[in-house]
Amino acid sequence: MPTTGFSSWRDLPFAEVWAVDTEFYPGAGLANGGQEGDTITPLCLCALEMRSGRLVRRWQDELGPFPPYSIGADSLVISYLATAELGFHLACGWPQPANVLDPYVEFRHHTNDGTIKVGDREKGFYSLDGALRYFGEDGIDTAHKTEMRDRILQGPPYTDAPNTKRS
Repeated sequence: MPTTGFSSWRDLPFAEVWAVDTEFYPGAGLANGGQEGDTITPLCLCALEMRSGRLVRRWQDELGPFPPYSIGADSLVISYLATAELGFHLACGWPQPANVLDPYVEFRHHTNDGTIKVGDREKGFYSLDGALRYFGEDGIDTAHKTEMRDRILQGPPYTDAPNTKRS
């Protein structure tokens, strides 16, 4: 289904448009003997249906046999670096979405005209934060995101305590 020529995501021909983000860790987690490259263990997901504002949050013990959002032909799943979310689907045994939009791929395509030379790109240029800055949008707290990602990769147990360090 071609989706060119639309001026807003609201004009896209989908009944539901889901923004999806997932988190996972390798194997049992790095602190528990897991290693980079191990099969992933899904931890959690957050999905926002953009037309209705419906928000879905699930922890690993709440994931179930199917995604908690629509993945059929009348739905669009949006995820930056969607390979992570597609891998999450595989690890959960879920079917893949019929329609996926990966803004990372679109950003690479948009900036692949040679006007910004490799040496002129700041570190993280193609990250979500870099893409937001490129388009003049508010960035994300990359230090906090890095801290949280590093903690997730360590694996369980998790606590509600902020900045929990494991030795």
